[in-house]
Amino acid sequence: MSRKLASRAIAALRAAACALALLDAAGAAPSIQQDPGDAAFVESALDGLRRGDVVDANLATLRDAIERSKDPGALAKQIGGRLLLEGRYTLAADFLAVARARLPADGNVASQLGKAHALLQHFDEAVAHLSAADQLLPAGPHPIVKQFLATALAGQQRFDDAVAMAERAIADAQTFNAALPPGRPPLSLVEYELALADVHYIAVRFERALRVLDRVAALSPAPDEAAKAALLRAKILDSRADEAGALAAFAAARAAAPKSAEACYESAAFLLRRQRHAEAKPFLEQTVALDPQHEGAWFSLARVLTRVGDAAGGKAASQRYRVLHDAKSADDLRFTELSRALAEKK
Repeated sequence: MSRKLASRAIAALRAAACALALLDAAGAAPSIQQDPGDAAFVESALDGLRRGDVVDANLATLRDAIERSKDPGALAKQIGGRLLLEGRYTLAADFLAVARARLPADGNVASQLGKAHALLQHFDEAVAHLSAADQLLPAGPHPIVKQFLATALAGQQRFDDAVAMAERAIADAQTFNAALPPGRPPLSLVEYELALADVHYIAVRFERALRVLDRVAALSPAPDEAAKAALLRAKILDSRADEAGALAAFAAARAAAPKSAEACYESAAFLLRRQRHAEAKPFLEQTVALDPQHEGAWFSLARVLTRVGDAAGGKAASQRYRVLHDAKSADDLRFTELSRALAEKK
């Protein structure tokens, strides 16, 4: 897969990520349902990981809790789901792989593991686990799984299969909504149409993507949905060398969702590709204000500040980027050791 296609696929997957996050019925991250003593240790270790404190020791605490647990599969599932929700995709995949081995019939685990692999751009593994999830989950429509699977198939460059899956996701969402009891909010069909447009965009089928976006506009999208549609339109127009149209669409995205870090960052990236560093600077500053963990924005901001003569600011931004980058690299380096230690207890 080309770098450009991979970039398009990963952007679409991250846009869908929240929909597959492991949440409880109240919409919050799941609490750890284990022995009270172990639960406290696990929560403390997860808090430490979130802060970046003594990461190896905290991972050892989590591993030991799984080994002691009366239900190690369920605990690995809960820990993996929490790490996934917090963007620690490599570590999440490790713990969810243990849960998958222990709970092979659990469709939710399969879907979460598939999501983690997709976000790591391991598209073969993602398709395998998401396909299994679609079969293992209780009978009925599974639109969110199909939506995510469509983008993972596009990541494999199986574009016709990806389009068919995205269309199945729309049909599943319609079926789901038709069966809802009174008072239950329906799924937004706009989100599923946007997933189909994303697939066409990844496949470089720009005219088809634009037709889907025109259909989205007729559905009266919510502000955040309108922002996603405008952002995708901007990227398509950029790819077609329509600079004025892309600028207008990026502006529409920011207007629809003023607190969208993605809209700010993509606007900055558009300007940076044209060497318009001074114009990109405020958008990068807004991006890191909205999302302090945005590794790419800190990297670009370091370069921009240096170019516009703010050496001290550039150095500070570079240091922040390095902290974030090193944390991710450390996660990757721990992958083999952690996987082996957990696998021994299967």
